[in-house]
Amino acid sequence: MDKLDLDKNLYDKIHHVTETMDHDKYRSVVLTKGYRAVVDASIYHHIKPYRWHSVVPFKSSGYVYARTGQIIRGEYVLLHNYVLSLYLHGKYDPSVKQATFNNKLTLDCRLNNLLNNFGRQAAMRNRRPKSNTTSRYKGVRKRIQNGKLKWRSQIMNGSTQFALGSFDSEEYAAMVYDAAAWVLFGASAHYNFPVGTPDARQREIATNQIQKKLFKLGEPLLNPEDLVDL
Repeated sequence: MDKLDLDKNLYDKIHHVTETMDHDKYRSVVLTKGYRAVVDASIYHHIKPYRWHSVVPFKSSGYVYARTGQIIRGEYVLLHNYVLSLYLHGKYDPSVKQATFNNKLTLDCRLNNLLNNFGRQAAMRNRRPKSNTTSRYKGVRKRIQNGKLKWRSQIMNGSTQFALGSFDSEEYAAMVYDAAAWVLFGASAHYNFPVGTPDARQREIATNQIQKKLFKLGEPLLNPEDLVDL
């Protein structure tokens, strides 16, 4: 298969992604040469102001990347590196490098496509705490409860927030969050720790809290048989 066929193949696959994706969660980015890239809606406002170009790297037929020269004067910034920089640091950081795409589509710059198992571990090791949070872990907040320091775990699924409980250990609260992410989203979730089947107790805590909230909202409960195969 020649270069043009490979490029057409990528074009068709990305077009399929943009046509079938959840447009409340993801956005397409218009590139030059008729291509489009895909990013998370939550960071689209950081990406929209720049003009993004389609680039075929030297001796890399069939791979098309998106880049811009408008973020750093005199330098090109690749879209997937910019996305990861926003995720890790909230702004562009030239030290962030990532060229792994889970589905092999180089214009699919959604976080769940860039953060494979190794990438998630590396990301959490290097991720800086956000300025508006009290924990180094995703989904965890510090709170004082009855005069004692506790760590509160919670997770969002669309517009629904699930409170998962308060714990003595910050790390344990993060593990409960991961268990809830595993229950709700499976391998596509963004975890605090390396991906794997959560501890049975943490999974039980997370599942019970999620079921309670779904019951309260009058929504269908999770099927326990489905959770085994996530």
